[in-house]
Amino acid sequence: MRPNSMCPATGCRRWKCSPPWTTSWPRPWPAAASWSAPASLSMSPAWKSKLRRPTACTSASRRLRPDRIFTPSAFRRETRTRSTGRVTFLRRCRLCSSALRAQAVAETTTNLITLEAQTAFLRWQEASSQIREAREAADTGDKMAEDISKDFTAGLKVKIDDVINGRVLASQARSQYNEYLYRQILALADLERITAGAFSARLVDAAASQATPAKTR
Repeated sequence: MRPNSMCPATGCRRWKCSPPWTTSWPRPWPAAASWSAPASLSMSPAWKSKLRRPTACTSASRRLRPDRIFTPSAFRRETRTRSTGRVTFLRRCRLCSSALRAQAVAETTTNLITLEAQTAFLRWQEASSQIREAREAADTGDKMAEDISKDFTAGLKVKIDDVINGRVLASQARSQYNEYLYRQILALADLERITAGAFSARLVDAAASQATPAKTR
């Protein structure tokens, strides 16, 4: 549209340039829903590129991401890749604030992981101390049950109730030992998981060595 020409929508001669979607200067426009812009007043390529230009909302909204991968809001805010604002100082302040928050999140995460690793280590230490006593009790119970069974088989003055009670006590001691051993293995697995493999308990190698029969010469 040439300068000082008539507006095709309102007939106003105050228009001195093109409509708002072809220039950056705001102009009044009728709000009538029935009116439609003529074909000659199409959107300019410059404004199309501005509308398609990525902004901070592109990385802040998961609905606008092409891969459709959901990420938590706190993690997304700390890893913002774009900053908005007309003043360089304000953008710098926002970035510094985001960096401080990210550092605080990293320190908190490190402290939580350290606390979890210490808890798993204490559980492993407790189970290890209980395993020694439980193993001795289980071995003693098995030996006592075997002695009672031998005496009963030899025809000595041993009641059948004594044989049954001996076997029951030996089974309880052995089950308690297995329970402590299970807790120790769980603590080792937790340590390996918490440290992301930095600590290797070699549980797979131990299981494979026990499953493979020993070679005899």
